[in-house]
Amino acid sequence: MDGTQFDTLIKRLATRSLTRWNALRGLATGAAALAGVTLVTQPGAARKRNNNDESKRKVCHCSGPTGASCRTLKKEKSKVKRHLKKHNCDYKGGCQGFSGCRQCLNNEGCTGGQACVDGACQDCISDAQCGTGFECELGRCVPVLID
Repeated sequence: MDGTQFDTLIKRLATRSLTRWNALRGLATGAAALAGVTLVTQPGAARKRNNNDESKRKVCHCSGPTGASCRTLKKEKSKVKRHLKKHNCDYKGGCQGFSGCRQCLNNEGCTGGQACVDGACQDCISDAQCGTGFECELGRCVPVLID
């Protein structure tokens, strides 16, 4: 035991209230230091938390019905289920360009002539958004009239 370790040990003993457990731990640490063995002094310090990507899972977190409101998060495996219960629009895996809270799919589910754009009912901008047999007029999808 060098001078720095000894000073640190003395400071710890002087600043902490001495319980039987702390006294026994101090004696064991001192005996181990004399024998040249290093003991782990902090509970749980022997097990390092694994922060690499293997312990994490991807979750698509969406704040609204559009895919633009989504971003991929990495959560610890044990916390994924709880996260998905709290956030109804989220789903497992990386984001796929849509929200878990889609209002519509392929223009089904939209009313008032709106188009299904990225999972949300919106005013149309182009004829392509309205689908076959419809065209976009003033933000609404209307049937194409054949003369």
